[in-house]
Amino acid sequence: MPNAIAPDATFPYTYSGFCSAVTTWNTRNPSNQIFMGATDADRRAELAAFFGNIRHESDDFSASHTSSSNPAGCDCSTIPESSVAAGYIDANLLFLGRGAMQLSWNYNYYYAGVALGVDLCTNPERVATDEEVNWGTALWFWATSTGSTGTTCKEYVEAGSFGGTVKTIVSCFVGRMNGLICLVIFTFISNISLLYPQLFVICFLLHRTVDWNTQLQLVITTR
Repeated sequence: MPNAIAPDATFPYTYSGFCSAVTTWNTRNPSNQIFMGATDADRRAELAAFFGNIRHESDDFSASHTSSSNPAGCDCSTIPESSVAAGYIDANLLFLGRGAMQLSWNYNYYYAGVALGVDLCTNPERVATDEEVNWGTALWFWATSTGSTGTTCKEYVEAGSFGGTVKTIVSCFVGRMNGLICLVIFTFISNISLLYPQLFVICFLLHRTVDWNTQLQLVITTR
């Protein structure tokens, strides 16, 4: 299954790292476990929703860093000037988008680090270089962050709404997004019912076989 989902995945997107991260998270958080629904269908539905979002966020499990950044996402006053370029700060020391969920902003690094028991403030680059931490930060966000919706991705899945998970992660879709149509289609499919996670394959096939790099100006409203 992992090879079918991500045949071209690059480090740190490893299956072993994912399994270790899930085991660690569920051990440390017995009252907020992930992918442990009451039925097999529930567990499959959450996995499908999770990987649907992660595949988009990580550019097909290939991007360990975001392609753009906002320097306001960190307190640069505490970071030393680059020894290579005077007046600049080394990018790997900033709290830019990293890992499976493209973790951004200093407060997210702080709280994710606390939840995982690792220091991500001193070494934020660990999110992009440690396979278990890479997945662990995504699991932390999935299970605890409410974004601007007031609801976590995990709670939206339990309520039967894939569209809700998308809103929590990115609020809405606006402008250019590679693979956007894939997520739109799966949003509608999943909002009809998360009881049929095998339909997730449709998302994968569309994302891999159709060129959606067209400039799209869309605002998708999901329930």
